[in-house]
Amino acid sequence: MDNRYKDKTFSVVSIFGNNVYFFLKNSFSSSILEELGLKRPPKQDVVRYNEVVQLISEERPELLDGDVLFLLGSEKAHVDALKRLQQKPLLKNLKSVQHGSVYPVDHFKWVGGNPLAANAVIDDLYKYLVNTP
Repeated sequence: MDNRYKDKTFSVVSIFGNNVYFFLKNSFSSSILEELGLKRPPKQDVVRYNEVVQLISEERPELLDGDVLFLLGSEKAHVDALKRLQQKPLLKNLKSVQHGSVYPVDHFKWVGGNPLAANAVIDDLYKYLVNTP
């Protein structure tokens, strides 16, 4: 990846129904991002007992904002979640949404916590960050 992403931040978000969650520094996928030198948005770059935080209010979109957003879910959930992101007034103003840098990834692989899941996360990072212009 060279230095292409040295000034970028990477947000990890999951949307289930009307609930939006973001993953903190001590989550499985975040540890992989950190090992690769990829920075998290300041509000996600913290360690707490629970590695996932529910966004209580859409009035706080800065908690989700990053230059790149990895959207965790299943194939069907991605389509619905992305539509909701693009339609909600405050969320559609996220940098990642505006710049088309929202990437759908498999929820279970990104929270997997085992070597096979780690390889799947690395494959996704390669697909979206290295193998794209």
